[in-house]
Amino acid sequence: MNALRNSKPDTGRIRVYAQIATYYETINQDSAAYFLSQGIAFAVSVNDKKGEAKLLEAMGQLDISRGMSNKGRQDYLAALEINKALNDTAAMGSDYGRLGFVSVSKGDYTEATSYYLKALKIFESLNDKKRIAGIYISLGMLTSEMEHSNKALTYLFKARDILSTLPFSMYNLQLMNDIGLVYNDLKKYDSALYILNEGITKSTDPEYALVRTQLMTNAATSLYRKGDRVGAAKYLTESLELAEKMNFKTTVCYDLVNLSEVRNDDPERSLAELKRALAISQELGQKKLEMGIYENMADFYKRQKRFEDALYATEKRDLIKDSLLSKQQSVEVADLESTYELERSNDKINTLTLINARDQFKTKLVIAIAAGIALLLVVVGFSYRRTAILNKQLIAKQQDLQKLNILTNKQKEELRELNAVKDKMFSVIGHDLRSPLGNIIGMLQVMEDERVINEEYRPFISELRQNTLGSLDTLDKLLYWGKNSFKGIFIQQQVFAVNAVVQSNISLLASAAQQKHITVTDAIPAGVQIFADVSHFDFVTRNLLSNALKFTPDGGKINIGLAGIEKPGFVLFAVQDTGVGMSQEEQDHLFSLDNTSKIGTQEEVGTGIGLLLCKEFVEKNGGELWVTSKQGEGSTFFFSFKTA
Repeated sequence: MNALRNSKPDTGRIRVYAQIATYYETINQDSAAYFLSQGIAFAVSVNDKKGEAKLLEAMGQLDISRGMSNKGRQDYLAALEINKALNDTAAMGSDYGRLGFVSVSKGDYTEATSYYLKALKIFESLNDKKRIAGIYISLGMLTSEMEHSNKALTYLFKARDILSTLPFSMYNLQLMNDIGLVYNDLKKYDSALYILNEGITKSTDPEYALVRTQLMTNAATSLYRKGDRVGAAKYLTESLELAEKMNFKTTVCYDLVNLSEVRNDDPERSLAELKRALAISQELGQKKLEMGIYENMADFYKRQKRFEDALYATEKRDLIKDSLLSKQQSVEVADLESTYELERSNDKINTLTLINARDQFKTKLVIAIAAGIALLLVVVGFSYRRTAILNKQLIAKQQDLQKLNILTNKQKEELRELNAVKDKMFSVIGHDLRSPLGNIIGMLQVMEDERVINEEYRPFISELRQNTLGSLDTLDKLLYWGKNSFKGIFIQQQVFAVNAVVQSNISLLASAAQQKHITVTDAIPAGVQIFADVSHFDFVTRNLLSNALKFTPDGGKINIGLAGIEKPGFVLFAVQDTGVGMSQEEQDHLFSLDNTSKIGTQEEVGTGIGLLLCKEFVEKNGGELWVTSKQGEGSTFFFSFKTA
């Protein structure tokens, strides 16, 4: 702070603002954001464009670490525009790389690839080998996240070839760790161990301590997956000792949790390691880490038949999960508000520009009038009279604008109140109603699976759990519909195989199918891949199969497979049942809000919202959903998604 007070009011003060923000970044992010904002304002006041761009980049990084990815992206875009105006090619390449990282975090892999390739083109033109290697590493981990592991290795090997011509650095070690991760994904554990051990051998210098712990942890993963628990425990123990020595408390937590899993033959020791990890996570205030440890503890207690402790750990995990969800929603709201304020500021700038242009015009007009005075007094009189009329009209317009502003502010206040009521409603549905149902389902499942009740009560417990699951499903659909109506559908598309998703949903509905003696057949060929949002495809298949079960009588049949219709660029699926079918009138209103849900063959009830969401999800992913049906013969629902 003294450095800031004593600094001269020139471009050197910008560096002081950046240094203060860096100091506060790990202590108090709000303070860091304040000083960066002050620094940006100062840079603008002294017209230091380079300094302004640097501080905008720092602000973008800080916003992303606070979960405000939209604002962070705006910061990076603003810095990019300044660097373009300055013709600073290297800085432009760095900005494209940062924007690529933001796009990856938002799940937009296509946009991320585009930004990375722009950065690569710039760094290649500058022959900046270190940054070229960095972009190849980013592309490698991006394609690995898209489950294209072999292509990821191609990028990572290109980075390795480049770095081999440069002095050894942290880049080389991080690259070895990334290659090991991809080899583990490919189940090539020996290859992973070879490259990871090479990195461990070369990372003995204290400045490489953190990446050394990562290398040892991933080597332990390779050995554990090969079945060598002793070797895995050895690597994890060495990583733990180094993390404790260097005071890497987060790494200590992860190593303790992993050790408790690897050394599961000593329950007391495993529990002690989990409790120690929990205490450290609570000391650090890292709620996500604490939530994960409670989940591991719940699994441990279940294996030890300590169901009361397992239920307690599960409840603690759910409480943290709910609090994180509320916090994330607050961050998202703040991010949206920041984006809105930025747009409003831009509108103000545009308005001031227009006012300035108008003032310049008026000034020119006055000069012209003054020149006219010397030529003709009559013209001056006429101009004066005309100006008076224009001023009266301008005053009238301003009064109308003031009235309009008052009305707009009133409407904004009413909208804010309605939005608060809406948020409260979703909070009640999402937490006060949903969390107790989740706990009840968990307790009933423990009672049903672990035979802690008399056999004569088991059918009632099973039926109660199924009914509770139905209520939770209805509640989830209401939440889906409500959030999509207010905020729009969030989509995160990727390439994936559909078989596992379909089989998971068939297993989930197996109990309901057995109760009605219905045969459910999966006729989708192995290896079918689509490009879509996984959660949307999961929701659509589960809802259509559930509806088919609801309206198919005892002994019926349901089939999910590929339709015999070709549509270029799309995979067409069909869910066919031998149920009660529908009239043409029912089909016409099936996907609208005025649709009234029918009672199932065993008095099952619904809301009708599920099919409405299915249609919205399919269309959001670029596909179509329709139905053909005949009363007494059954129905077939067709839906399409883009092919991979």
